[in-house]
Amino acid sequence: MKTFKQFFITEQILLEAKVDDYVTHWTKQFVNPLWLANPIFTDDSLDPMRKTIRYAHPFGQSAAEHRHVISGLLHNEDGEGYVPYEDEEAITDNLGNFRRAVTMGLAKPEDISKHNTISLAKFFEDNPQVIKPKKIQDASKDLAPYHIGKVYHPDYGSLDVYHIQQDNVKNTKEYSHFSKALKKSCPPGSTICVQHNPEDLERYSNGHGFFAFMDSTGTLRAAHGHEDHGIVNHANVPLKGPIGKSLAKQVEPLIKNPDHLFVYKAETGSLNVTHDDITKAYNSPNEYVRKSAIGHQNVTVEHLTQAIRDPSRIVRLEATRQPNLTPKHIALVLLTKDEINKTQAISHPNASVENITKALTDRHAMVRVGAIKHPNATTEHIDKALTDSYFWVRAKAGTHQNATSDQITRAISDPDENVRYEVFLGPNTTAEHKELYKKIEESRAKQPSYKQKPQSPMP
Repeated sequence: MKTFKQFFITEQILLEAKVDDYVTHWTKQFVNPLWLANPIFTDDSLDPMRKTIRYAHPFGQSAAEHRHVISGLLHNEDGEGYVPYEDEEAITDNLGNFRRAVTMGLAKPEDISKHNTISLAKFFEDNPQVIKPKKIQDASKDLAPYHIGKVYHPDYGSLDVYHIQQDNVKNTKEYSHFSKALKKSCPPGSTICVQHNPEDLERYSNGHGFFAFMDSTGTLRAAHGHEDHGIVNHANVPLKGPIGKSLAKQVEPLIKNPDHLFVYKAETGSLNVTHDDITKAYNSPNEYVRKSAIGHQNVTVEHLTQAIRDPSRIVRLEATRQPNLTPKHIALVLLTKDEINKTQAISHPNASVENITKALTDRHAMVRVGAIKHPNATTEHIDKALTDSYFWVRAKAGTHQNATSDQITRAISDPDENVRYEVFLGPNTTAEHKELYKKIEESRAKQPSYKQKPQSPMP
């Protein structure tokens, strides 16, 4: 007879095996089939996707629900989808509300797989009866120290604005206090994460800080966290139309700290930012303020010249994202030791032929890959890349849009099977090249030493 410990261990092993099967099944559902067929992509390449799918396992009760959750976790940009390890409550609430809709005959169980978070929020807005009732508690007294003024919303009238920013927080317990107050005031169907997790609130309180907008009944109607998706409603859907722009404009005069105000203006795309404003903000000791300054659409070439030498990596990376970055800036970045920033700089549309030539001699393979992938790479660059020591540089050279037929032939004859296969799938590979590939593979397959362990690709 098994002891309890033996029984528990057996059950844990069975559960883990079940989760592994779940991860394998859904990975195949969402991964591009070409990736699985390509020897360049190893099991390790899919680890981030598998980790996300494993996280999704406990939520769904049907294939349709699992598809909705996994899709939302894998595609969570521009306010659409779920953020792993942040939106647990949102996932649970959305699934629970949709199950009630099915019970009420307002939807079919499989319909959940057709929804993303934005369309689901609209469905709940049109069918409020499916939302579990909740008694709103007025949290205005709890949040009184954070009150900065009022704004007007066309649907809800006057809204009180509450603001919390890291620079003004004296004790981390304030985040818990603020978060609990938000939870009291969030209406049914609310999916903003900060009502459940003080750590999320702390993160969103950086830069310009976190804003909560409440109506006269104390009900949360909108929120705005730093580097989130702008002002969102209680269902976490961005307010991108006239209402969102109006609220953002009304908030500006309520922010008294000039650094916080500048970050807010920069993030909301305010055009009321001058050259002097950007210069002053860039001189701030706060790296997030400098990042916002360099990320503003009115930033100049002179500002970028300073920013590419900034001690903060987040500021340097922001600089190399800007559309007015010049080849001279890129040349200066390529002289640094920052592999990530060099890779981003050489991938910029303004990178010149000279920049690419320099980058192809860089000691970091990732920089060389970025260089040979650039559309401005010439046949001379491709020739050099085809002799590179790193297989992925050679593979990208053979698939470049400017590669000649002869260069593709050389690449498809590469000693590394990863390079050959990548070139075989390339956009410019002709029937003759593919026939050559097949002959090479047939020949190598007869050799005892043919089987080669594929290398991991570049990210």
